[in-house]
Amino acid sequence: METLVAQQVREAPEHTVLPGASKYDIRNLRLIWTDGHAPSVLELEVSTHTDYAMLRFEGIEQLYVEGGTLPSSVKLQIQDTSKCPSSTHYIPPVRVGGADQCGLQFWAQSVRRVPGN
Repeated sequence: METLVAQQVREAPEHTVLPGASKYDIRNLRLIWTDGHAPSVLELEVSTHTDYAMLRFEGIEQLYVEGGTLPSSVKLQIQDTSKCPSSTHYIPPVRVGGADQCGLQFWAQSVRRVPGN
């Protein structure tokens, strides 16, 4: 049986930082891991045939990359979980994962599209 929190996360809307994220291919992933004095940063380069974007995620939590390498094709999903209320669970504001468990998953405190890209 699915909990209410899990249902809210599963049904969270697509994040506005990259509408149609599932149409983008991941080109590069850079992780800047810190010792706890500053938030960890993950930069994700993605593209379609007509668009390129660099996304910067800060405050990375629970990073999971299956097998240590990204699969050749990923249907990226970026969700805005900031409105998932819970009095008993802490839910970070951004959830990243692939449709049907693509092998890349993490949570982040924030995400922004890097200007100029």
